[in-house]
Amino acid sequence: MLRIARLTDHAIVLLAHMTRHRLPCVHAATALSEATALPLPTVQKVLKMLATAGLVDGRRGAMGGYVLAMDPATVTLEAIIAAMEGPLALTACASTHTEGCAEHAHCLVGDHWPLINDVVLSALRRVTLLDLSRPASHPSLRAALAASPA
Repeated sequence: MLRIARLTDHAIVLLAHMTRHRLPCVHAATALSEATALPLPTVQKVLKMLATAGLVDGRRGAMGGYVLAMDPATVTLEAIIAAMEGPLALTACASTHTEGCAEHAHCLVGDHWPLINDVVLSALRRVTLLDLSRPASHPSLRAALAASPA
């Protein structure tokens, strides 16, 4: 089973919430915690990771909190996953040169993994944060996934 980490899932939930509720544009960690039913320490940890990756900006002061750092229509699901987990690779063969693999000479499928990985990445690049902030029935998500790979 392919899975994203729980913190990545939480990051996607928080970013989608921030996108859907852009006004007020500054979101306090406590308000995000309450709105998403995620524990405050988890929300704080995820927001720090997202800020480090440049997906959100922190604002200090009495009216401080976090804001989206980019237009949600330009932030892809692949970018969010990469910000939280690093570059996505389905197998080691998909992310490294197969010449470095001890089993490469005998592996019948190793050369296929980079191609498969590229298809998955292409799909994740077509889904934006704006898509994720809309209901699943919204036509934009189906259109993004139905689009041919770039």
